[in-house]
Amino acid sequence: MAELQHLQFSPLKEISWGQRQRLAVSTFFQTRNEFLIFDETLSFVDQHFAEKCKEYFKDLCASERTVIMTSHESSFLKKYCNRAIWLDSGTIRMSGDTDQIIKAYQKLYLEHPF
Repeated sequence: MAELQHLQFSPLKEISWGQRQRLAVSTFFQTRNEFLIFDETLSFVDQHFAEKCKEYFKDLCASERTVIMTSHESSFLKKYCNRAIWLDSGTIRMSGDTDQIIKAYQKLYLEHPF
């Protein structure tokens, strides 16, 4: 799935961050664990690979598996998460419906930008 066969004998330090991310995500796609954590999973991958991942995430989120995802891409979270937790300095600030949490987060930072 990672389409990295041409790099199979390359040392890890010689491949790009995007290629490393492809390799890591493709490895997760093979696991059957009931609990998975994805932290900014698609941040370094190219658009082609991100498109390939959509079907996997769709199926994963429809399954009975427990999945934790972090992302700064609100559209990604809205599409694949049915519940969100907003953490602020290690404390739960809000928990509930993904759309509501994202709206509250965006409202705060639109009103009080850095």
